[in-house]
Amino acid sequence: MSQCKYHPLVASRYHCQQCQSHTCDKCCDENPTGDQDVGRRCFTCGQTVTDMGSAHSAAPFWRRLDKIYRYGLSANALVVIAACSLLTVFSLYNPWLLIIPSIILTRYSFNCLEQTALGSMKAPSLTNSFSGGITLLVQLTVIILLAGGLVAVCAYYLGPNMAALAGFVVLFTLPAIFILLAINGTLGEAISPANIGQMISATGATYIIMLLFIFVMVASVGVINALIGDGHEHVQFFAQNLVANYYTVVVFHLMGYLVFQKQEALGFYASDSDFSREPRTEFEIEQARIEVLVKEGQYEHALDAYRDVLPKHPNNIALWEKCLKLMCFVGTEQQVSRFADQILPRLINKDDDFYIAKIYRDILRKAPQFRPKRSANTLRIAQVLFALGDYRAVAKLLHEFHKRHSEDNREIYAAYDLLANSLERIPGLEPKAKNYRVFLKRLEPSLADTLNKPRPAAF
Repeated sequence: MSQCKYHPLVASRYHCQQCQSHTCDKCCDENPTGDQDVGRRCFTCGQTVTDMGSAHSAAPFWRRLDKIYRYGLSANALVVIAACSLLTVFSLYNPWLLIIPSIILTRYSFNCLEQTALGSMKAPSLTNSFSGGITLLVQLTVIILLAGGLVAVCAYYLGPNMAALAGFVVLFTLPAIFILLAINGTLGEAISPANIGQMISATGATYIIMLLFIFVMVASVGVINALIGDGHEHVQFFAQNLVANYYTVVVFHLMGYLVFQKQEALGFYASDSDFSREPRTEFEIEQARIEVLVKEGQYEHALDAYRDVLPKHPNNIALWEKCLKLMCFVGTEQQVSRFADQILPRLINKDDDFYIAKIYRDILRKAPQFRPKRSANTLRIAQVLFALGDYRAVAKLLHEFHKRHSEDNREIYAAYDLLANSLERIPGLEPKAKNYRVFLKRLEPSLADTLNKPRPAAF
């Protein structure tokens, strides 16, 4: 399994021959370019990518153990586990009643293996799980008898050491036999030494790791049974079977996932139901395209993509912020200044002084001479900077305000009143503040009673 070039923790699903890169399904374009276009395309070169199939995108089972253990806790699985555990209690009165829960659990567990091998990572429904239960139970009985017979024959004719070796071989090959029985459905193919050897050889080290996990789970059943104790026979029997049945379902799901993960080596091709995605919106695809272009270092193409998508989503503030961040990183001072005048009206009314100040300072780092073209934006930013105590920034922003924004005397008065307040708080610049106060006195008669003076406390 290879990882996505742009998401190293995610398994790749597609391969671009042109770029020689592996990507997940998020990092390629599913939109067709024409009527004859089939399949997904690479975001960077536009060529059709190769779908490597679900086997390639399947993560090793040890990376999803949390999901494997939760499998047995799903609603359908819990119903079967609890019902079989309850029915097993009645076998204390009549041992023949043990056949019923055995059939149910066996059929359901094998259905879990089959469905998982086909790519479904959800526990199967109850209605589709119980056909052929008796036949399967008979096949399993034959397998157990053959395994026990092999150990007994070795013990009788070859001694205890060979019997122990035969027992180890049985334990080692039993999961492979169960897998073959679930996939092929016939006893002969399941117990064929050639098929068993091919199965173990194809899965390799993964099969060994799976066995270790199975042995750990089986051993833990004994530990849990010891913790439960022998206080109340019926309660203890129910609890022990509940734990054992849970691990049975989990183990068969684990074996099914091994088949799904190694399907290509086994010559078994599954569907991809659990790994499929809902169709993405055009906006989601464009966001993914921009992310790939940025990670590829194709910044100009990413900015072009932003220019295409922003007019369609003028109220998506997060999108404008991302574009501004990229623009400040790779754009020219002129580009940043032009874009800043577009984004500021969208951000300026946000009730977050720290946020507005941060955006403005980000712009200034790339375009130190930037001044907003709209007087209302200039005043709002100046008010924010004043409230945050950045008086020098206020003085720089409002310098020659009347030359840049001369259309409204009330705004000029408000700006220079704020500028004077700022200069009075900067050591050594108090004389300049007095000059602005004189200017404001001269401006007052022309405003008459229409001027609503802003007071310093308002800032």
